[in-house]
Amino acid sequence: MNTTNWTNNPAWNALSPEKQEILQNLISQTRGLPISQALPHLLQAQSRLKEKNLAFTPKETDLLMQVFSSGLSPKEKATFETLRHFVRV
Repeated sequence: MNTTNWTNNPAWNALSPEKQEILQNLISQTRGLPISQALPHLLQAQSRLKEKNLAFTPKETDLLMQVFSSGLSPKEKATFETLRHFVRV
C-alpha cells in the first residue's frame, strides 16, 4: 500500500483528530497485507468509529479507498472493489 501522498490530500486535513488516529492505525496495521488479511482490520476500524458515534463522509471514504487501493494488484483491486460495497466505513 502506497501511503506517501495521502496526508497531502485536503480530505486528510479536514479529518478530526479522532478519525485521523483511527485511519493511521488502520493503515499501519494493514501495510503490506493482502486485502483478505486486511479486511478484519477494516471491520475493526468500522466498529471503533461506531463506538465513538463517528462516520466517514463520502469524501473521507474516497480518501480511505485511495489509500487502500493504491498498492494493490489489478486482481486485488477487483476484489477490493467488490468488498467495498459490502463494508461501509
